[in-house]
Amino acid sequence: MIRVLLSLDLTNKESERDNFNNFLAEQQWKKLAGVNTVWAIEYDDFSQTNEQHVTNVKRDLSKVLLTAAWEFKPDRITYVAQIANIECIGRYIYREGGDYKAFIYEPC
Repeated sequence: MIRVLLSLDLTNKESERDNFNNFLAEQQWKKLAGVNTVWAIEYDDFSQTNEQHVTNVKRDLSKVLLTAAWEFKPDRITYVAQIANIECIGRYIYREGGDYKAFIYEPC
């Protein structure tokens, strides 16, 4: 099993927060209580010792948030995720040249 902890910020779309949260819940993410914009998900069929599984988790995360960007059109989504005991990743998603794209940054 791979567990992922996700924290994110939306820029200029606070009015869409509830709809955005509902979207993530529909994608099987669980919002953690007592904190803002922190989510968790479990990939039961994946192993953290399998490099391809970890890559698939990162791709899935990016795909979900790029889809959310297209649907809710924030100026930017900034997120960090802890993927199992493997790594901490950071991404910015924003519109460039008409398309939403994910850009890597090192949060840790």
